[in-house]
Amino acid sequence: MTPARPWTCFTPWPREQDVLVQHDLVADETPRKAVARFLGLEDVSQLSARLTLQAWLDGAEIAGEMEARFTRLCGLTLEPFEVVLKEPIFLRALPAGSAHAPAPPSGEVDLQLEEEDPPEVLGPEGVDLCDLVVQTLALALDPFPRKPGAIFEQPQARPEDSPFGILARLTEPKE
Repeated sequence: MTPARPWTCFTPWPREQDVLVQHDLVADETPRKAVARFLGLEDVSQLSARLTLQAWLDGAEIAGEMEARFTRLCGLTLEPFEVVLKEPIFLRALPAGSAHAPAPPSGEVDLQLEEEDPPEVLGPEGVDLCDLVVQTLALALDPFPRKPGAIFEQPQARPEDSPFGILARLTEPKE
């Protein structure tokens, strides 16, 4: 079961006469809290994006930038710290059932890093720009967050705490 989307805002597929359609998205408090819960963040204090939609084939080319300010827990010290992210967004998308949609892969897929990504196939009703912003944020999150300046120091093991030291203590006579 897929969890509900924390922030949604659909826009219809652009028409060819729509040269460029600008969208300025700013999440208010309710979706920011939902995004924080959805992504396991302590708090999202700012989430916005400026996106441009342009007709591409029978779908859309989406380009722009996402900005976010949020609080995470350091994976080392468990202290909260603030993170500011700016991530570019670029996506080519087609409606479901498009004649231009790529065929689903069968068998092994050979990825070529130099090639362009194939277009995403989305629903026929339009593009969920807010969900695209949340996905971009999710992909940009560091899986091992570390507060700036946090340093891991390996604890010094005592020889008597080694497995051989413990075995030696088991063989010692009891008093």
